[in-house]
Amino acid sequence: MKTMVLDELDSRGIWAGRPEMWYSNLSRVGNIGSASIFVILDEMLNDGMISPGDTLLCMVPESGRFAVSFMHLTAVG
Repeated sequence: MKTMVLDELDSRGIWAGRPEMWYSNLSRVGNIGSASIFVILDEMLNDGMISPGDTLLCMVPESGRFAVSFMHLTAVG
């Protein structure tokens, strides 16, 4: 299933890689600000999408200050 992220990248002619590498819950939970990264990580863990050794690159845009934050995580057992 395609996500909003993949649809947007496709519309701009950007190759997005494998669809399973992208995950977004924005269409389901809405913009919940600073809690968004914790909610999405919780969903991914509960759905079994993260395994020990997986690496995650997380991007959290904060439009009110025109800032973007990134974090790189490695899952452990």
